Amino acid sequence: MHKYEPRSATGQDNWATPAINGSASIPGPGGPPLLGWQMQLLRLLRDPMMGMLKLQRQYGDIVALGRSASAPVLIFSPENVRQLLTDTELFYSFDANSSSALIKMPSDTAAARLLSGVAGMNGSTHTQHRRMLLPAFHRQYVDALRDSLVACIENHVAGWQAGQRRDLVHDMVELSLSMAVSGLLGLSPENEGKRVYTLLQDWGTSALSIPVHLLPIKLPGLPYSHFLRLSERLETELKEVLKRKQAQVETGSDPAGGDALSILLAVYGTDDAMHNADANSHSGTLNLTETQLLGHVATLFSSGHETTASALTWTFFLLAQHPQVLADLIDELEGKLHGATPTLAQLHELPLLDHVINESLRLFPPGMWMVRTSTRPFEIGSYRLPAQSRLIYSPAMIHRRAELYPDPHRFLPHRWETITPSPYEYLPFGAGPRRCLGATFAMLELRLVISLIVQRYRLAVPDGTRVERGGTVLSLPRGGLPVIIHSQDRKFRAGYLRGNISDLLISPAAGNEL
Repeated sequence: MHKYEPRSATGQDNWATPAINGSASIPGPGGPPLLGWQMQLLRLLRDPMMGMLKLQRQYGDIVALGRSASAPVLIFSPENVRQLLTDTELFYSFDANSSSALIKMPSDTAAARLLSGVAGMNGSTHTQHRRMLLPAFHRQYVDALRDSLVACIENHVAGWQAGQRRDLVHDMVELSLSMAVSGLLGLSPENEGKRVYTLLQDWGTSALSIPVHLLPIKLPGLPYSHFLRLSERLETELKEVLKRKQAQVETGSDPAGGDALSILLAVYGTDDAMHNADANSHSGTLNLTETQLLGHVATLFSSGHETTASALTWTFFLLAQHPQVLADLIDELEGKLHGATPTLAQLHELPLLDHVINESLRLFPPGMWMVRTSTRPFEIGSYRLPAQSRLIYSPAMIHRRAELYPDPHRFLPHRWETITPSPYEYLPFGAGPRRCLGATFAMLELRLVISLIVQRYRLAVPDGTRVERGGTVLSLPRGGLPVIIHSQDRKFRAGYLRGNISDLLISPAAGNEL
């Protein structure tokens, strides 16, 4: 096991990128002048977490990936990330419809419209649309979804049987899709929601596909063309959902009523006559266009369900490999819940459950890294950089700083009894004005799923399983994660594992039993 701690640049294999005032340079790996940073980025994407840890150890808290002015700069310290996330006028989020985007969707296409949601908006447009979306994610509305989420969980695990071998990644993706379809769209996953969530799953997977972005050529058979066709199908399907939902809201016959889409339609409605990029005043009230609403729903859904699946997968894996933590958690849950799913009031009486979730999100935050682009020249640390600089920050790297989290590569939920990191030292949902809108919804999902499943089932990772860290942006075990389903018999035992997971996780001795 190697521990990586940040240190200053060694001076070897470094290159100097002149700052725009010519007084400073940024250390980083060497490489050919033209393809250096692209090759470094591709290497980094093969194993982002380990790659970034190595760069941080060798070069420090600000690292450039290449010689050219367009080379991305990695930012690792909480102080500098705070600057990045608080100044939203200076640092813009990725916008696929921007003229400066590396990968730009063809204008006036379903792909461009579906990628026009709040996650890709910037400046005053983002501020206005975020405020419009906030009511749908207010705690009172999220809490009202508790019963429908529990129904999704119960329905999903109804098919589990003792002795089954299942892929935990697949199971958690399916479950998170069901909860998102129910909570965001108010659709039944078994009925009309089935087709929608299948399309959304395929679209979200394609949108994050590296080949789609590396080869944006519209030719038959290429992943990019497939993504454009998927976008057209998804847009058509979502328009039908929106049309039916709008009619139900207007007539008061909406069977769900508490989902995010119903709330937004009830508060704002839609106005098809509006074609501008911003929400404007219409007869004294704000309206959302159909295109804007569909873009928000698509991006919120795609960014939400896969992150929940990632968090659930890693949490169940970590519990399976840490028998004492799992035993303590079940003691807490059974002592308060006696086998039932927690009520909203009981959720506040389960501190270890929250500590387990916090520690899992610390070790394996779903989003391993994000990008911001500067709108004008700026200073960060001791460097001065030009406009259009691309900056990468990583919650995973901040979460593994030993000065913030002693023994950073260990799963230690009890550490949360005594620590209170700042929003920029612990940021699984981001931080600042762009913090994830769905964080409250996601935490409710995690608490309900974990509390129900661990009381009923013991998920055992078979001995000899190869567990590989995977994902380019989203963290998930590469190739899935097999588990054997047992009734909750308390025969806890950590499995003997293979794979690169041991590089970033110091586990108790495998084979330990309780």
